[in-house]
Amino acid sequence: MNPQGFKTILFLTFILLFLLTAAVTLLALTGVIVIPEAYLKPLFTTLVIETVGAVIMLFKSADFFDHSSSPTILFSERQLALDGSWQGQGRQEVGPGGEPFDAEISLSLKVSKEKITGTLKFSFNHGQTHKLHEDKFHLEGSFMHERFLQLNYRNMIASRIQFGSIIFEQEPDPSRISGRYLGYGIESKQIVYGSVMLEKIA
Repeated sequence: MNPQGFKTILFLTFILLFLLTAAVTLLALTGVIVIPEAYLKPLFTTLVIETVGAVIMLFKSADFFDHSSSPTILFSERQLALDGSWQGQGRQEVGPGGEPFDAEISLSLKVSKEKITGTLKFSFNHGQTHKLHEDKFHLEGSFMHERFLQLNYRNMIASRIQFGSIIFEQEPDPSRISGRYLGYGIESKQIVYGSVMLEKIA
């Protein structure tokens, strides 16, 4: 017998004993059947203990009060599939010099029910120096609703004022995510925004 079947039989046995105890006790208390006083008192005490125990177990198993502070609404295998390494492209609409540019993006995510953490690498050709520029960021966020997640980013170098937020949507294929970001660009020296499309590589 598997563990679930054993638990079911045990549960039904407890229910049956409870019902029998309750029926006999109530019938005795109302005088329908006669039970000696020496047996009636322990029987009544057993019924009270069983009832109190059932109420306590119900209270523990049911969430009567909403204590959740996490915005997580769903945690499924699809969401868990976000855990790992990602690569793809980004398009920033305003870059150094005011011109848009494309960027290479790599992402590493660690997913749990409580939060999402990770790192992000953002590489692009600088519009003014024409050299390859790279920034690395810390990521932290959570699922907002089903397939949507929000990640806040900040530069790994604390002295560099560079931060923002990304909203990702998990596509029907769980190995692909896309989204948009808004933040402050230290090279552009202004509020920046753009789009991101990534595929899972590991």
